[in-house]
Amino acid sequence: MMKTNLKPVAVLLVSLLAVSIAFADIQEMEWKDVSSGISVTGLHLLAVSPIDSKVAYAGSYKVVYRTSDNGKTWAEVLSFRGTDNGVNTLAADPFNMKVIYAGTADGLYKSSDQGLSWEKIFKGMGRSENMVLAVFINTGKPGNIFIGTQAGIFFTEDSGTSWEKAQNLPSDVAVTSISADTRDPRGLYAASVRGIYKSTDSGDVWKRIHETALDENNLYNFVIDDEEAAEDVDMAGMRDSAHIRKILADPANKETIYAATSKGLLVTKDSGIIWTLSGSIGLAGHNIRDIAVNSKDPEHVYAATDRGIFRYSSKSDSWVELYKGITSSDIRCLAFTLAEHSGPVLWAVTKTGVYRSSHSLSAAVSQHPGPQFAGAEARDVLGMFDYEPSIEEIKEAAIEYAEVSPDKIRKWRRAAGVASGFKRELRQGRRLAKQLLFLQHER
Repeated sequence: MMKTNLKPVAVLLVSLLAVSIAFADIQEMEWKDVSSGISVTGLHLLAVSPIDSKVAYAGSYKVVYRTSDNGKTWAEVLSFRGTDNGVNTLAADPFNMKVIYAGTADGLYKSSDQGLSWEKIFKGMGRSENMVLAVFINTGKPGNIFIGTQAGIFFTEDSGTSWEKAQNLPSDVAVTSISADTRDPRGLYAASVRGIYKSTDSGDVWKRIHETALDENNLYNFVIDDEEAAEDVDMAGMRDSAHIRKILADPANKETIYAATSKGLLVTKDSGIIWTLSGSIGLAGHNIRDIAVNSKDPEHVYAATDRGIFRYSSKSDSWVELYKGITSSDIRCLAFTLAEHSGPVLWAVTKTGVYRSSHSLSAAVSQHPGPQFAGAEARDVLGMFDYEPSIEEIKEAAIEYAEVSPDKIRKWRRAAGVASGFKRELRQGRRLAKQLLFLQHER
């Protein structure tokens, strides 16, 4: 009697079952469009109040809006129309719900009345120091604010009255993100065009712990000339030119740090000694623009990409897409807020709108924990489906094939036939999985 190796089949069945569980989880997650009142496009800004979950800020390079009712209505609170200035980043104060910071092309601005009035609290020497790309408020040390500029890092310990420049950073390093160790306020991390830097003395001296291949052109991608400054600058496009865009510390493990990069999610589990890319199963595109972590759910990392919003599980080393209700895959940024009665809620900004998760993410995660893949072999099987083309790519491919020779079209059709046969095998695999589960239950 011929022996059959059932191991690959079993692996495939486990993988299919995991995907089905993940799909059920996706169906539970929904987004609500809360853009009513925002009249501009080219959105790339988002900040939500850590104190009042109903308050959030969003906007473009020239205009910032505020909502105080969970996005039902928005009011314009800052405008640089008609000027050569614009907003690169926003940060809500974790100690005072009325305070909001705006990092601009001409320094750092602060509002103490939820955007009704603004004052400049930082102005550097020259255009590079004035270009504020990142603002970080140290929750472990009131009054301690860090800003990442095109010329390194500056910090204050008195809420902006006086500033110092951080040491051991190149004068031409553009810093795109700053984060702190949630358990040790003296430990800080910074993402830049030259790699990732770390400070162990509250931000005074920095050391590079991860180096990236530097394209010299990246040093000048954040330079905005006078002609560009008068327009609505595409800051999302500028940030896409940087390899590392965002850095975040794991709220549950002080040695684990995540970094959003153009090639996927970069992870270290030993405070920056060794860095590796996470798994990419389920991640449609590797261009991660922003990441967010919910302190009540440290297992998951949420990523904004140019192909949608995805949730990463550190346990399964895989991703699922959270797409239901969101009409754009061009996601610019994410932010969590703690709703009063429903727990953590995730906000998202696309190029043309603002979205809010319709219910607490913690509930969805606890009900559907996502796939726990059975070892490396299952991950290898699902890795075959790592990349799925976008609608635009399908259209372009169709046009290209429509213009080629009949021989190529015949080859394409034969390939499509093979794919169709494989789909039939997958359906049969699902049916077999159900039968096996039924038999196991009967035993």
